[in-house]
Amino acid sequence: MEDVVAGFRPLRGRYVWGVRVGDGALLRFELGPPSLAVEEYRTSGGELEREVEPRGRWRFVVPEGRFRLAAGGLEGDEGAEAGTLEALAGAIEGQALVEAGVTGEELLLRFDLGAELRVGPHPAMPDGVWWVLHGPGGELLRGKRRGPAIEA
Repeated sequence: MEDVVAGFRPLRGRYVWGVRVGDGALLRFELGPPSLAVEEYRTSGGELEREVEPRGRWRFVVPEGRFRLAAGGLEGDEGAEAGTLEALAGAIEGQALVEAGVTGEELLLRFDLGAELRVGPHPAMPDGVWWVLHGPGGELLRGKRRGPAIEA
């Protein structure tokens, strides 16, 4: 747990932006100052193509976990209707992270305008990677099962 708290410490006070639900991961968002990630590649026909994407200094991703998000009087998890998930994503956009902790097998993130995000094991993938925090040097932390606690 101390690794998780220490790993999230530099993110306290950083604003959430670029929130996406169901786009290659169950949930993802950026934190910190933006920069552009530029990736060039060749197509099968040999033509050069380029993708440019804004990224935060940190990126939080829920690839295989179960999440529960509460914000602005709404509450929902990954199984909620698309409209509810979009509203929740919009409600955490612009909020600043104020606290990170672990309760049992869940990561708990709290934000300055009252939003809360809980991430834990998904019943269909209990041994999967529930969440990942990426930073400037790549992957910083990942949440997955290690006995009765989170391995970070």
